[in-house]
Amino acid sequence: MLSLVAIVGPWWFDLVFVPGKYPCSSPFIRVRDDFCGIPMSGVWIFVGLANRLIEILKELVTGETVIINPVDAMLKFFLYCSLILILVLPLLTTWLLILRGDRKRNQIIHIVSWSLGLLCVIYIFGFHWPWALWGLWLYIGLAVVVLIVELLILALGIRVKQENEH
Repeated sequence: MLSLVAIVGPWWFDLVFVPGKYPCSSPFIRVRDDFCGIPMSGVWIFVGLANRLIEILKELVTGETVIINPVDAMLKFFLYCSLILILVLPLLTTWLLILRGDRKRNQIIHIVSWSLGLLCVIYIFGFHWPWALWGLWLYIGLAVVVLIVELLILALGIRVKQENEH
């Protein structure tokens, strides 16, 4: 549930140029010296990626490509699909653990998916955003906590199995 709440929460700002001598009015927040921004939901990331995927597919099918060549279009298509998958994969692996149990393979897949999601978010957004983007910070915090807990569970499970064998 927390990961869904995080994705629905704000992840980025839609920026508007407002010279520093003028105040930002609500719901805008001063983000940088001459920019105000309105917090935008993480859901818009998926919407934007999906829209771009559709545009790339149309360009490839019709041949009216804005992108320099079809190979670039396919690479961009693969990149956008990968980003969507990386951000959604932790939700899917969580359900896999809930429905199929704590098998070691499922735990490892779960740890890898949360690691990839965390690395992707940190790479794209970094740590330079204000706390107003609580959805992004919740996702990062949740990923860190999940990774710590899952690694502990995996380590304790292996240790218990080794003690039972002796």
